[in-house]
Amino acid sequence: MVIPFAEAPVEWRYQHFTGIDWGVGSSQAASYLCVRTPADLWFPNGRVYVLKEFCRPDSDIDEYPAELLKRFVIPDLDGQRRKIVASYLGPDSWNNWGDGHTIAGQFQERVEQY
Repeated sequence: MVIPFAEAPVEWRYQHFTGIDWGVGSSQAASYLCVRTPADLWFPNGRVYVLKEFCRPDSDIDEYPAELLKRFVIPDLDGQRRKIVASYLGPDSWNNWGDGHTIAGQFQERVEQY
């Protein structure tokens, strides 16, 4: 079911998480901001909403994390920063591409203060 963003029953304190596919090669990078609502009578495990999507044809290791933070992490809800509990990266993010650094490691260095 699709509902307008403004109608999603979301509060800053709910568990938010991101899903990121780095888009190595010729594809584009895609990221999603999701949230799990608390359990209720109809949804004993809570509901998961995809709140925002961010896609980009290039996945520069410096620019992409900065833009992701700007779009997903730094904006607040009701004067509070979202409670982001995890970021999930695609499996290719842990590959060593020959320079001694993984995408996951470089990404962590750029977002860890948040």
